[in-house]
Amino acid sequence: TAGTFYVEYDFAGGNSPAALTTSPAAGFNVGGNTAQWWNGTTNIVTANSAAPPTIHKEAFAYTANSRALCLNGGAVVTDTNVPWTGTPTNVWLGSGYGTAQWLNGHLRVARFYPRAFSAAELIALTTP
Repeated sequence: TAGTFYVEYDFAGGNSPAALTTSPAAGFNVGGNTAQWWNGTTNIVTANSAAPPTIHKEAFAYTANSRALCLNGGAVVTDTNVPWTGTPTNVWLGSGYGTAQWLNGHLRVARFYPRAFSAAELIALTTP
């Protein structure tokens, strides 16, 4: 019912490339200098970063009734829309559900932590 996903990646662009996707429906989508998390119903999206680094660092924390997303040490975006109807059961690395939204880059690190990180921890974890 709670956890934190973390990824480091680079990419060359594309149509909503995904660094990591889980099911039930959810995923990290990246696009230029923003990141978003789709929960099957709504997105939360980070603010634009004026000069994104070559290696992006992104973390997403969730609980039964909240979610938080941080990209490259920027402001943490939060939402209280329940992220999943149940525990994530599948993970795809570098694509959206293994069939689309290819990362078109390199996934350097993918980690899962079995607890939701605080906003301060998300910022520290993703600071370039």
